Amino acid sequence: MTDEQFARIFKRNTPEPTDGDWAADARHRHRRRQVGTVAVAAVAGVAVIGAPLAINVLQDNGPQYATPATSSAAPAPTASPSSGDPTGPSVSPATTAADICPAAQDYVGTDLPEGAVQLWLCGEDVEMGGRAGPPEPLTTGVDEAIATYNALEFRDPDQACTMEYTLAYTVIAEYPDGTRKAVQGELHGCRNVGDRAGGDQFFETLQDLWEGQRESTPAPELELTADEACNAPGTIMPTGPTGSVAGYLCQGTDPGTAKGVELSDELLDQLLADLETRGVAGSVPFFELPPEPHLTLLNAYGEPFVLTRHTNGLYQAGELVWRPSPELAAELEALSPSGNPSPSNPSRPAMPVRDSCLDPAAIAADTPPDQADWVGICPTRDGVAEPIDALTDPALVAQAAAALTGLPGEGCWPEEVRGPVYVLFGTFDSTTAVPVYNRCGDDPMDASEVLAPILEIFEQQRASDEMTSFRGGPLCPVAESVFDIDLTALEPQMGSVCVGVSESSGGVEISLPGDLLQRIATEVATATETTTTDVQGDRLILTDEYGEPLTLIRSGDGSYVWLPLDRPARSWTPSTELAAELDRYFAL
Repeated sequence: MTDEQFARIFKRNTPEPTDGDWAADARHRHRRRQVGTVAVAAVAGVAVIGAPLAINVLQDNGPQYATPATSSAAPAPTASPSSGDPTGPSVSPATTAADICPAAQDYVGTDLPEGAVQLWLCGEDVEMGGRAGPPEPLTTGVDEAIATYNALEFRDPDQACTMEYTLAYTVIAEYPDGTRKAVQGELHGCRNVGDRAGGDQFFETLQDLWEGQRESTPAPELELTADEACNAPGTIMPTGPTGSVAGYLCQGTDPGTAKGVELSDELLDQLLADLETRGVAGSVPFFELPPEPHLTLLNAYGEPFVLTRHTNGLYQAGELVWRPSPELAAELEALSPSGNPSPSNPSRPAMPVRDSCLDPAAIAADTPPDQADWVGICPTRDGVAEPIDALTDPALVAQAAAALTGLPGEGCWPEEVRGPVYVLFGTFDSTTAVPVYNRCGDDPMDASEVLAPILEIFEQQRASDEMTSFRGGPLCPVAESVFDIDLTALEPQMGSVCVGVSESSGGVEISLPGDLLQRIATEVATATETTTTDVQGDRLILTDEYGEPLTLIRSGDGSYVWLPLDRPARSWTPSTELAAELDRYFAL
């Protein structure tokens, strides 16, 4: 992982005083607090007990563990005055985000008034399993935040909005006389805030201001028991391992019942170093979350970064995938009362197949039927990928029927001359399966020659539709496309590495990030023909804009070999930098 990628994934959100030793100091203060009886949870005066433990909005893909709606909070420190009010108005030290956010708010219909002394950023309802905002108020840059909001353009009442959900947040401005004014924003749908457009940009501004304040402000003291930490709420702030002051091995996912063991300072430092050297950007698709230990890392504000362990032994948090070193894995296992189960890779099909390809009522025939509404292509054996799309244009359906009608000679039926696919001709009432075989007789044809006109017709439809197709996974183990993929024009839609491939297993699949896929595609375009076809190893699989897979087999010399169906093999050796990055994935 490059330094830039590591910084992006591990974006810090804790203060970093100029002496550079703030993290160790914070851990030392936290450890000292744990000696003897541990106090009831208090993180900068905000309640952190009784809300869901969840990977935050910036950590895509991750579980959320709901907890009971009880809470305990200690008083927050008195907030410093905003630059907009040099007299320093009095702010009650007992007021916390937990007190402010659930209360009914006075939402403004236009500008936020100037002169606020502090802002609160509220997330979702933690009692209902939501993610919390920062526990402390913003007291620096308040004027800038309000000016940024007031400068936003008014929202368009006729704008088109999407239906997904990402996050709804509330900003509360507090004034010297104790009054509060609020606006509500969203990172989905119309992405508005109050009566303005730009709810997502305003949210980023607020995050930056909070992070800037934290960098210039001493960190609070973290007082949590291990069980409390394992049931801590998720956060709408960006989190990552960098800046962690405490770590916990947590067991259990039922609401409010997670149990934890705190990591020693030495083990936490070892874990953070291992994450940096062995972590990669990606995700673990198509997994089951077992009732196994998960790791919770807390920053000084009690905001969690959660690493979930999967059955294959990998940990994931957002776009980070990591497998601990054997030594570290053994230490973590020793801390868990139940231990970590041995990693296992569940068996699964090469690729999911559409119901139409598995239709037991399909009628086998040597020639197409007289009438058809659509045409599809289905594999006859493992290792062949079914095209996602089907012909639906009546003229193209007729062309496909004609291409398989009146062929010379007769079909050769032995299994060894069967083609890689059969062609489906379907109506609303029935489906006819026409197998593709070699043609024998005076004018023989290879099965690939029989299929070629059908593939050309599919390519006509794809070119005219100008549409892309998304292939769901898993991509591992290997499967090849019946289409000829142009490596010089490859636009990968998704891709994975398959680690630990064997005759009995497709290996562990790790999805790759988009920027890495683009760099791979750029270099793969230089692949050259090779006579080397007897290769065994792990796989790198890309899918093009039509969902057609390109499978590259990783050989022992560092090169990757592509073995397309009925076409010459290709070989590609990645650049030194890209090879090193891919090696990190295959080392997991």
